[in-house]
Amino acid sequence: MSESQRKKRQYSRNGCKECKRRKLKCDEGKPQCWNCAHLHKECVYERTIKFTSSRTFTIESQNTRLINLGETSGAPSAPVAARSARGSKPVTPDGEMAPLTFAQPPAMVQNPPLAPAVAEVDRLPSVGPHLQGKPRRAFEQEMRQQLAFEPATPLHQSKELDNNLFTGASHLISDLNDLIQSFRTDFEQPDVGSSYNFYIRQLTNTLETDFDHGEPAVESVVSGSKLSAFPPPSPAVLMSGVPERFDFLASLNNSISSQDLSDLAAYFGWSFESPRLNYLNVLITKIHLNILPFTTNLLHNSFIKCFLLEAKSSPHLLYALLAISARYESYQLKPRDGDEDSREKQESHQKLRSYYLSSCLKSLDAILHSKPKILNNIQSLLLTILILASDYSASTGSQWRAHLRGAKDLLIKYCKYMPISLELGIIWTWFYSMETLAALTSPSGGTIHDFKELTEFLDVMKSSGPVGATLAKFGFYAAGNYHVPAPVHNTFNLYHGYNDDVQELFKEIVLTLEARRLFAKDNKLNEDIGRYLNKDGQVLSSQVLKMMGLVEKARLFKCIATGPPYRIPLDSPNHPLNLSGIHYNNPDGKGVVMCAYMHNTNPLTSDPDDTKNWYSWLDLSQQLYTDACYLKILTMKHCMGRNGLAITNELVQDVVNRMLLGLDPLVRFKDNLRDEDIARLTTYYSELSELTEATASMDFDQYLYYQFDHRLIMVQWPLFVCGLCSVLPQQKCIIECCFKALMDLGVGSGEISLMKLKRLWKLEKEGFDYEKCDIFGGDNDSVPFV
Repeated sequence: MSESQRKKRQYSRNGCKECKRRKLKCDEGKPQCWNCAHLHKECVYERTIKFTSSRTFTIESQNTRLINLGETSGAPSAPVAARSARGSKPVTPDGEMAPLTFAQPPAMVQNPPLAPAVAEVDRLPSVGPHLQGKPRRAFEQEMRQQLAFEPATPLHQSKELDNNLFTGASHLISDLNDLIQSFRTDFEQPDVGSSYNFYIRQLTNTLETDFDHGEPAVESVVSGSKLSAFPPPSPAVLMSGVPERFDFLASLNNSISSQDLSDLAAYFGWSFESPRLNYLNVLITKIHLNILPFTTNLLHNSFIKCFLLEAKSSPHLLYALLAISARYESYQLKPRDGDEDSREKQESHQKLRSYYLSSCLKSLDAILHSKPKILNNIQSLLLTILILASDYSASTGSQWRAHLRGAKDLLIKYCKYMPISLELGIIWTWFYSMETLAALTSPSGGTIHDFKELTEFLDVMKSSGPVGATLAKFGFYAAGNYHVPAPVHNTFNLYHGYNDDVQELFKEIVLTLEARRLFAKDNKLNEDIGRYLNKDGQVLSSQVLKMMGLVEKARLFKCIATGPPYRIPLDSPNHPLNLSGIHYNNPDGKGVVMCAYMHNTNPLTSDPDDTKNWYSWLDLSQQLYTDACYLKILTMKHCMGRNGLAITNELVQDVVNRMLLGLDPLVRFKDNLRDEDIARLTTYYSELSELTEATASMDFDQYLYYQFDHRLIMVQWPLFVCGLCSVLPQQKCIIECCFKALMDLGVGSGEISLMKLKRLWKLEKEGFDYEKCDIFGGDNDSVPFV
């Protein structure tokens, strides 16, 4: 053999670090190889970054107009890293950019468009070097006081529990590596040189080894002074006499100032020209609205400030937030032929997204071998994987699903160790939303399949539990009742958009579906399955009756208004124009939840008497979720008969029409439509084919009046279920218009949901068997989450 010939490697190239160190052949087993398991060694794998094809969405807004309340024609749509005429420059963390303004403010999709006098609102404030940000320490201290961050004292402490947490968190880091690499962006990692590596080390060095982030104890504040997640407007706004004080979007736009962005720049130590600051801006003023549609303040609320505090000392979380912001901006751009400027902007956002994802990997690697740092970052690791899994859950792949299982296991272990903080409350809430939507929507269900475990998990979010108690301290709940007069129940969760009754309804439906999945595998009963199914696999009549009783109870719950379309009566204390109500002589804004009000300002559909133009968003959301659950029960296989009720059944259609009536203040058909208009609409839906894309649609302005804002995101799942059960072209038109609005408002999963609906609608032609069609079937594993 020639001496120049390379010797055969005695250990595997992709093996774990311990096997490489010992020069052993690794079997590459996950989570532990055989050698490490046999020798009781820690098994850790190095991760390499590979970028291939990217997942991007497309928007093609044809006739639907997106009206931005505060945008001027001269505002840049998005910053972009400078490019030379010969090609793109290396992407760096701090490129030259145009003067930064706040991102496009909360938007409204409306037909007819807003009048010029309304549309020409001043642009959201800009920021520049002339503003002096608060000292970094002062800004952080202020946030900690608002969120009542007391030193986190472990409930139980033992070496064994420490080791279990460390093992779980290490596996979670491995899951994060796998998940990030499954994004597969098609750009090479940017060449950022040694300055980037120094920046990573500088950030990573801020990670302390104790559980309270190395901060001195902050003096405890009483619960009444905690910063709410859904704060009322300022006293100056509440006590002013201008009509705009009741406008939800105007209130949001006024909740952030130039000084705020300057303070954030100083807090993170970024220049005003940094792309990072722009993407943080996008996170606060855009993505924030997708995650928390009922938010009442863009910056000064406990939800977003919780993320800012965690991201400050956790680079992996910070880079994950910046990455989803870059993806969001890329999603907004669909370059047309010859539009070189938009193409370059989109490419720049995609490159920066790749850069931030690779930075997230590097910062994870920086803490991988430090047990104190890993234990100190469990909450930020959980937030990071939830953010990235949410970003991926709308895709047609299943990568997000496998990685959430480890997150759930670690979360349960950690909550036995630490009290439920605001961060843990948000993590539980977020994870619960993803798990229940997956269990209700996907044929394979969620990530939990053990009945005992699933039951405990589905009960965790009740307002009466420890998670609910923490969330209640930070204003996550609104009040409602069942009869008037009656006791008030603070059980309506403003993050979820429904109350405890709907949560209980979700629980029973999910457990019934899981029983059916298990029965279909083995075709036999056990103790768990027998609580829900009979020996033939049919849902027990007692279980059907229980679910129906929960539907009735959830329908009776009222926050402000009763019955579709949920108009608020003038004598209600919650009516904004009731001079004896909570909006007057109430400088503290107690009980005022601005997101609750839907104000019809459309000149062609509103009433001349403005007191009749106010509707309740909270009740609309509660009832849409309730009715969507009702439709799920009615059409579920082996529930109301072997195949469930057909979607053409009168009872199913009655529920669909009730849901659409609730949407009446948001979208309705024009009164002057002629028979030929309806005929054209019918022809459109009868000619859907395999070639029909989700982005292709009819001219909604020809048929509908509509007025949407980002709160529509709150009810995406009920709209999806309603669309699955829609059979008339008029019903499908309203649902499609809603999903087009979701896409225009930046919701990536809206496009995939609409594609699934159109695939079903195109089947509904002459001879279609409505009786046997499984509307929730198919192999698509996406979840309508964000």
